[in-house]
Amino acid sequence: MSYGKALRGLVSKKIFDLRSDTFTLPSPAMRARMSTAVCGDDVYKEDKTIVELESRLASITGHESALFVLTCTMANFLGLAVTCNRGEEILCGDMSHIGLYEQSNVSQFTGIGVRTVKNELDGTVSLQDVRKRGYFSNDDFHMSHSKVICVENTHNFSGGKALTLEYLQKLKSLSTETECNVHMDGARLINASIGTGVSLKEYCSYVDTATMCFTKGMSCPFGAALIGNEEVIKRARRMRKAIGGQWRQGGIAAAAVLESLDDLTPIEKDHDMAKLWASAIPALSEKVTVDEPLTNIVIFKCESEALALNIIKEMGEGDLSVLLQQGANPEDVRAVFHRSADYSFISEAIEKLQRIL
Repeated sequence: MSYGKALRGLVSKKIFDLRSDTFTLPSPAMRARMSTAVCGDDVYKEDKTIVELESRLASITGHESALFVLTCTMANFLGLAVTCNRGEEILCGDMSHIGLYEQSNVSQFTGIGVRTVKNELDGTVSLQDVRKRGYFSNDDFHMSHSKVICVENTHNFSGGKALTLEYLQKLKSLSTETECNVHMDGARLINASIGTGVSLKEYCSYVDTATMCFTKGMSCPFGAALIGNEEVIKRARRMRKAIGGQWRQGGIAAAAVLESLDDLTPIEKDHDMAKLWASAIPALSEKVTVDEPLTNIVIFKCESEALALNIIKEMGEGDLSVLLQQGANPEDVRAVFHRSADYSFISEAIEKLQRIL
């Protein structure tokens, strides 16, 4: 085969990329708004677009203040680093992003311990287990002091499940009793809000600090935020400078977030497409099972790891390449729906999956 023919075949290949919503691309409207953003030096708090975004985020979450940062990993780090001291510890789920995929950064850079608690199937951590695993009294000098309980909303590896208000109410009571802060990793908090109908303000009313990521379903090229009271954000702003995370003319990035916040209907469509995909799976084979998704993540469980790997391999081949990933468990296959996936291929992708199964 000639080079030219091979190249034409590659360009013409149809791709339905469901690996992650981190593959989203900024929309034309975002690019246009970014190109006209009013900018200034944010270190001096003179970037009007960032000031507008931070004010808006504080308002819609019901907290005093917000800090715009580059990534949600940075936002989580800052939120924990300024509410927990060296030698103290945070509690987080053993299948949480903070526990698995952020390099225990608070331990690396601030000397804060990370203690994990088993994640339940719905993405929560059992409050009974939190009581058992945490040490909330400072009486015994052998023990590190548990200062922050971390939860994730939605929970990635549970299939995009959202925390219930009943759970958050009980968590808030526990935190008050133990004088321990609650931090919510809200990388997909927008998805949780849209999927449940619970407002961001309601969700955030039960936590001391929260984060939001704008580069997933919201499809911004970069950006996340830490939400909290004025003192927390003041300290986080100072620490952000220490780790080299300050913006200069960051209004270009903030403009994309403002544009996405103005129109969240694409995320609603992502949820609808996830439900459509999941609804077809039970009829395809008894070899796989799936729960109805609440948001944009679908995890279907295969009867074996070999079947899961074969599905991922064969779905990625042929004229239509459907890109999937293994889930947290080796027998799981994960599909994440997002606005940059070409939904015109979904029926063809379901038919392809049926042939494989």
